[in-house]
Amino acid sequence: MAVSGTMRSVPRWWCATRSTLYRWPALRCCCGARSGDSDGGTLMALSSDCVATTHEATGFRILRRCGTASGEATQPRRLLRDAMRAVGSFLGLTPYDFVTDAERARAASVARLLERAERMGANGVIGLRFQTVDEPGATRLMAVGEAVVLDREPR
Repeated sequence: MAVSGTMRSVPRWWCATRSTLYRWPALRCCCGARSGDSDGGTLMALSSDCVATTHEATGFRILRRCGTASGEATQPRRLLRDAMRAVGSFLGLTPYDFVTDAERARAASVARLLERAERMGANGVIGLRFQTVDEPGATRLMAVGEAVVLDREPR
């Protein structure tokens, strides 16, 4: 499946393993849209549609680089839950809670990344990457990317 001219046309299941774009449906959706008047009003709030794992955004041009933005989420360890997961894994059960905990932490870290990028004056993030750090009693997930001001390329 080819990616068409804008980032909005990419289906939600399209991810870094298949291409370069992430879609986060629970977040706002207004990347590159102009508010109000047609004479070039202010850019609206940062959207999850303007997040790319590559260092360029297909269908957009980079007007300004605002710097590196990051977001963190910490997932505390729970000994009883971890022990039950180990038993479930031994029996061949799917670790459903583990997957949802990881998804929750990822979504929280990306939401914080988008908030920080918006505070920097950006309307997009490129070069998104994730880092995990195992600490005593918790696992920390970091989302890091470069905050940029994007504008749609003319068709």
